[in-house]
Amino acid sequence: RLLAQAISDLRRLGHLDGPLLLALAGDVAPRLPSFEVHDLPLLLVGFARSSLRDEVRVSEIGSALRSQVRSPHMTASIAATAFYALALLDFGTDGTAAALVKEAVPRYLTEASTQE
Repeated sequence: RLLAQAISDLRRLGHLDGPLLLALAGDVAPRLPSFEVHDLPLLLVGFARSSLRDEVRVSEIGSALRSQVRSPHMTASIAATAFYALALLDFGTDGTAAALVKEAVPRYLTEASTQE
């Protein structure tokens, strides 16, 4: 949680660039199972906004997100944030966007705000 929050805060402050993100994320894959579902899109947005196209790490984060797509904690906002980041990254080959469309979007479409 702290890593996702630090990346999100640095991004909002305008201090997150590619090298810093790589240093913070490091080998994120072993730590991903301990992340909450709402933290994973924050990581994706960090990669997207820093214009860092690290397909390996993004795919690892996507895999963790796909494993939680049926979680009761997956909300319309989380799905929308993940879609936004994947669109900015132009990254849809790993199946994360497809899993969100298949599982999360139909459940939360009526709950989503017009902005989401």
